[in-house]
Amino acid sequence: MKKSTYILFAVALVIFIVALYFYRKSFKEIIYYTDLLNNSHEVINGYEKLSNDLKAAQILSSEMDASRVRGLADIYKKNAGNIAGDLAHLNENVMDPLNKKRLDTLTGKINREATWLFSSNIHDTLLLGTPEKRLSELYGIQNLIDSSIARANVVMDGRKEKLESTLSWNNFFILAFRVFTLVILLVTITLVVLHSRQKEKSRAFLDSVLNSSQNGIISYEVIRTKGLIQDFRIVYANEAIRQNTDLDPSQIIGKTILELAPEVKSNGVFTKFCHVAETGGKLRYEVTTNKGTFDVLLAKFMDGVTASFFNITELRNSGEELKKKIVELEQSNYELEQYAYVASHDLQEPLRKIRIFGGLIRDRTERHLDQANQSYLQRLIEAAERMTNLINELLKFSRLFKPERQTKSINLNDVLQNILKDFDLMIQEKKIRISAGQLPSIEANPLHMNQLFYNIIHNALKFSDSKEDAMIEVSAQELSRADLKKHESLDNRFRYYEIVFKDNGIGFNQEFATQIFEIFKRLNEQHIYQGSGIGLALCRKITLNHHGVIWAEGKEQQGASFHVILPAEQPNTTT
Repeated sequence: MKKSTYILFAVALVIFIVALYFYRKSFKEIIYYTDLLNNSHEVINGYEKLSNDLKAAQILSSEMDASRVRGLADIYKKNAGNIAGDLAHLNENVMDPLNKKRLDTLTGKINREATWLFSSNIHDTLLLGTPEKRLSELYGIQNLIDSSIARANVVMDGRKEKLESTLSWNNFFILAFRVFTLVILLVTITLVVLHSRQKEKSRAFLDSVLNSSQNGIISYEVIRTKGLIQDFRIVYANEAIRQNTDLDPSQIIGKTILELAPEVKSNGVFTKFCHVAETGGKLRYEVTTNKGTFDVLLAKFMDGVTASFFNITELRNSGEELKKKIVELEQSNYELEQYAYVASHDLQEPLRKIRIFGGLIRDRTERHLDQANQSYLQRLIEAAERMTNLINELLKFSRLFKPERQTKSINLNDVLQNILKDFDLMIQEKKIRISAGQLPSIEANPLHMNQLFYNIIHNALKFSDSKEDAMIEVSAQELSRADLKKHESLDNRFRYYEIVFKDNGIGFNQEFATQIFEIFKRLNEQHIYQGSGIGLALCRKITLNHHGVIWAEGKEQQGASFHVILPAEQPNTTT
């Protein structure tokens, strides 16, 4: 189920709880105001009954002719006797503070006039000339009853309004709840439909992915009897099954592994299935059939096992063929290395003779040859010398493809000082200022580090262009984790140092920054800046052999900087 469905359900639940709370509150208010309204009716009826009973007491007289109105006199007596009960009933039901106060006053007046009311009536009172005070008391009692009834009607009207308002809100909540329920129902139906379609699309997409896979995939569910595994029923098979087993995927679904391959009981495959189903682990093994050799991976899925297998027959054959090719290539490389070594040494001997005899001819015939022939002879000697240097550099470069295995901790400060001593005369002649910071100690091949520093320093001296303020700066810093992420080839489990060689010589165009590390690639004319064109290629190979990185940055006529990143310890100490 998607996250949006959970959110919708949570919102719906909150709204439902809120609506239910207000509905229950409104329902309680309806009951409350209905009870108050009934109370108002009870009070009004009580006052009216009290008024009638008082009138009956005023009409009743002890001298009334019993022979003529005996039955009527009994009714009046009964009503008059209810006055005390009427007052008690009102006292229980009157809740309005104003009417409560009036009721207390009314009760006091009636109690004071009770004796007189039951011993005389209005007619006798008028005939006997009873003082008007008695009549005024009677009028006052009646007026107090009438005003109390009027007040009770006002209170009842207020309660009616409250009840009607509460009923309206209750009807609103019921309507809103129905609408909300309808909306939730429609949204739920819509989401169910959408999720159903999405599920169908996902299932179709998954089927297309699984069917496009070259791996055969079969899912099994466990068949148990009393908790013990008896068999595995196939619930899914992709199209790769057809080409790997000649079985139709649609026809094997529903069948069991023992139906299709009873031999799995005897060859141990069934035991492997049971182990994965019970432990939940993964198991990889190889099996050979008439279709070839297959690599099989078993993994638990719910209460079952999913098996994926791949035909590795061609891969196995290719691996064997590759091993043979590797052996042949190693033999060929060895023979080529021997050939290069012998050829180089064989070439060096005639070149040495050319230089020696060329020098002898030049010295003995210097006064007999004209200037042109002397120039030709000198060019011959120089060409032989360049060829000798080139062969030596090629031998150094070829050795780097089979680097020496020994590495040790070396101080790069010592390496730099030794190289500067070698170039001491050249540095003095060109008046180049050397600035060197503190360099680290790293694990490396000492000879290779000397070659690396020698070639980079020599490159900077050669291209200093005899500037008055010529300078070479060498600095180093340890790389941070953020800096390491910029170089994908570096292993972030190790510490690395970046050594920078910076000069202000002739520099180069940055678009050639990669080309200068290629063998025999030159950016300048041979007759202006001599060299073999192998020095920086050697630097690159040495850096790579030490699991490092090298690159250059430059601007024409402004200088260049060479950046070398080397690990503090070699990731593989055997190299």
